[in-house]
Amino acid sequence: MRRLDTSSTNYRYLVTTTYIYSPGAGFDFDLSDHLAIKVDGQVQRWSHSPTTSGTIYSTIGTIGLVYRFDRFGMP
Repeated sequence: MRRLDTSSTNYRYLVTTTYIYSPGAGFDFDLSDHLAIKVDGQVQRWSHSPTTSGTIYSTIGTIGLVYRFDRFGMP
């Protein structure tokens, strides 16, 4: 379902109801017992979209730093 606000000459997109398929993967690369680098990626495919082509394919990637605290002296 798509809905547009046509009350003015500038159209504004309000709502899309659609399925989004979004597979992803990631990994942690250990630098030490406490530090790691986290890398993650994700791809989205919208089954119905507000574009003229009718599909949206978006890709997302993140990189982060992980710090692990000792749990009561346990490794």
